[in-house]
Amino acid sequence: MSEKLDGIRCFWNGSEMWARSGKRYNPPDWFVKDFPKSPLDGELWLGRGKFHHCVNIVKREKPIDSEWRRMVFMVFDAPALDKPFDVRYRRFKEAIDNIDCPYLIAHHHMVCEGADHVKEELKMIERAGGEGVMLRDPASLYEKCRSQTLLKVKSY
Repeated sequence: MSEKLDGIRCFWNGSEMWARSGKRYNPPDWFVKDFPKSPLDGELWLGRGKFHHCVNIVKREKPIDSEWRRMVFMVFDAPALDKPFDVRYRRFKEAIDNIDCPYLIAHHHMVCEGADHVKEELKMIERAGGEGVMLRDPASLYEKCRSQTLLKVKSY
């Protein structure tokens, strides 16, 4: 279980950032210089309630350094690892935690302990201005498209 982020979904292919639609994003070189050479799936994120500002920054052809310095790439999967999610998560989290890059963060996931746990997390996230909760089957393999093993939970 993890917080549903309100940012720009992004795929790092080991050398470039792409939208699922196939549009290439143009982060500054310094932003990605310490990223791994392996693919990562995640979200470009400025923080809660800053989606529109994030879109404005990311859609520019020529990046503005001062704006990108506030951005982070929140990683929530490692597509190249042909393993269940719980294994992929441990591996990419360990790898990212060993990279000295303030713009690359392994998004926090926790084991869901049941419906009450989901409700508690959802309430806490919404009070803090967040959007919702994502539930993922820990045994699921990576899928490039919408998946039956990933559920979005929101109050509205």
